[in-house]
Amino acid sequence: VEQYVETLNFFKLEQFRPLLLAILKKFKDKKEIKKALRLIVSWLVRNLITGSLGGGTLEKEYANKAKKVFNEEIKNSKELREELKKLIPDDAEFKEKFIVATVSTEKYARYYLRAIENQKKGITSPELIVNSDPDVVNLEHILPKNPHKNWLNFDEDQVVSLNKRIGNLTLMQNKLNSEQGNDPFSQKKIYFMSSDLWITKMIADNYNDWTPDNIRDRQEKLADIAVQTWNLNFDSQ
Repeated sequence: VEQYVETLNFFKLEQFRPLLLAILKKFKDKKEIKKALRLIVSWLVRNLITGSLGGGTLEKEYANKAKKVFNEEIKNSKELREELKKLIPDDAEFKEKFIVATVSTEKYARYYLRAIENQKKGITSPELIVNSDPDVVNLEHILPKNPHKNWLNFDEDQVVSLNKRIGNLTLMQNKLNSEQGNDPFSQKKIYFMSSDLWITKMIADNYNDWTPDNIRDRQEKLADIAVQTWNLNFDSQ
C-alpha cells in the first residue's frame, strides 16, 4: 500500500487525494485497499495518456467517489471499479491514444518505459515506482533532439513531431554523452544491443534502421504491453 501511495505521489497531482484518503480510512481489508489504489494508478495513467477528462472534471469525479466511499456507498474495490467504469478510458481507447502519445515530461516518460519493462519481465505490480532517479536510469531519445547530418531519414517537421513520441524514447543505464547521442543509428544500435533492458535491446533486435515508420511500429508494440501494465482486471490477484 505504501508503494502505491508513493507511486501516486510521484505524479504530484492533487485531484485523487480525497479519494485516496477515503479509501485508506474506510476500506478495512488491506488487499482491498491495494486493489483500489492500483485502480487509481491505472485511472491516472490512462487519463494522462488520453487526456479524456480535464482537470476540473477529474477533481469533481474524484471528490464524488470519495464521498461515496466515506458514506460507505462504495465498500470495496469491485464497487469502486463499477463506479469508475464510464470514466476510465477502456483498453481500446487507451491503446489508440498510446500509439500516438508524445511525452514532454521526462520523469513521466522514464516511469512509463520502466513500468512497461517490468511488465515484459513478468514483475508483480509492474506499475509501481522502482527507481525514478535519472542518474540510475536515463531517458534517451533514439532520434536526437538536434540531429546532425547522420539522420537523413527525417525532415525538420518529422524531427519536431516524432522526437518526443514514446516510440522514439528508451532507457539507458549509462547516459550517452552529447557526441554519442548524435551518432548515426548504426552506431547507437551497438549500445542498445548490449543493454540489459528489454525495452532498449528490442530496438537493436527489431530494426536495421531508424525511420518514422519504425518509430510508429515500436510505439504500437509498446502500446500492447501498456494495456497490460495499467490494466483494470484485478479479480485474479
